[in-house]
Amino acid sequence: MTYYLTNAWDNLTQEEKTAVVEQARKAQDKANRTICLWCGELLHNGECDYTGSYQHKREICKNYCKGVRYFDMPRQTNTPITHPLYANPSEFVGYEPVAVMLNNESLPVASWKEVYQTVLQYCIQDFACSERLVALKCSMSTQKQPLLSSKPDEMNCPVEICEDLYAEADYSFHILLQNLTDRIFTPIEFNFYDIKIIVQ
Repeated sequence: MTYYLTNAWDNLTQEEKTAVVEQARKAQDKANRTICLWCGELLHNGECDYTGSYQHKREICKNYCKGVRYFDMPRQTNTPITHPLYANPSEFVGYEPVAVMLNNESLPVASWKEVYQTVLQYCIQDFACSERLVALKCSMSTQKQPLLSSKPDEMNCPVEICEDLYAEADYSFHILLQNLTDRIFTPIEFNFYDIKIIVQ
């Protein structure tokens, strides 16, 4: 199967477009869910745009991940690349995390779940942020699926941050990153701009 750059779609023949769409449908059927056909993840916030012709339209995240398409050629490199935590999640597509940079210290990680846990454990070492995290946990406790809780048995994939504090990690990587920056760190006013993720 040939891979195409995102901006080359309009230059494809009808036969090539049909082949790409068919591969997309097979990927969705295999995943048993509707996925974005640029990033390959669940549609961001459940909202989608369409690209391609009317007969061969494809669902993509609405106003979100349009930098890299699911069927683009994966980036091939053995050289680790460093991005800030707040980078657009499309920068991480095709890569796996290998370390998190905190205060110029590199901590090895093997998954996005470990990135999530490591960064939250770093955050809670700050006394003021620790108190705010506990307050945020309490405010989220009434939600159907809280991000923070003291009851791991009520979570799908809890990761322990500290005693009596767990975080829900049952999300795709770009949702985990968004939860960290937008739903946790921003409300508690934690400065995350120096945190970096090393991917390969």
